[in-house]
Amino acid sequence: MGFFRSPMTLIGLSMQRKKIVAELEGHEPEWYFTQEGEQAYNNAKTKADKVLYFFDYLNAVAGSRGNRDTLYRAAYVMANSMDSSSLDFSGYPNILKTDKNPLVRTAALKPSEPAVFGLMSLSILHGSDNASDYLEAKACPYKFLTYSADDGSMSDLYKIERDIIGAFCLEEDGEYVPPYMYDIIDSEIGPDSDDEEDYSDDE
Repeated sequence: MGFFRSPMTLIGLSMQRKKIVAELEGHEPEWYFTQEGEQAYNNAKTKADKVLYFFDYLNAVAGSRGNRDTLYRAAYVMANSMDSSSLDFSGYPNILKTDKNPLVRTAALKPSEPAVFGLMSLSILHGSDNASDYLEAKACPYKFLTYSADDGSMSDLYKIERDIIGAFCLEEDGEYVPPYMYDIIDSEIGPDSDDEEDYSDDE
């Protein structure tokens, strides 16, 4: 079973769902930056409402090549940790802008596989266009992640990173290594190392 079929199962659907959906159906991305689009954003009072709003926007951005499950995951991250953050892409209209929000930019690039979407988004989040730093295990992508403070507090960037990892990367068991994993067995120990035991038969 997948990480989740839809983030809505985690946070519940609000009573305003039908109204929100009716407001958003069939709109182009540009509509979300109009007065009506802003009002629809303001009408989305709960996280469930915001997930619906962001999902429909991302679906419009990605078009026919968008993967609904992947876009739901992105919408959940936007509603859960991005929209209320202190970073440049929080709040309307910045959270919808391709040049501000890494998830929107990734949606515009139209990758459908969740792991690829998440790792590309992490790369863009950190200001890099070199997604291979996060897609390839040899780059040790865990090195690029933000750490919690000494007192255990977590920055908004830390929370967003972990939301992205949780939504897109936990199921990955194929080509792309999750960014929190690395190979501790890979070492520089060679055949002449002092750590190598000699089990040859001296007799």
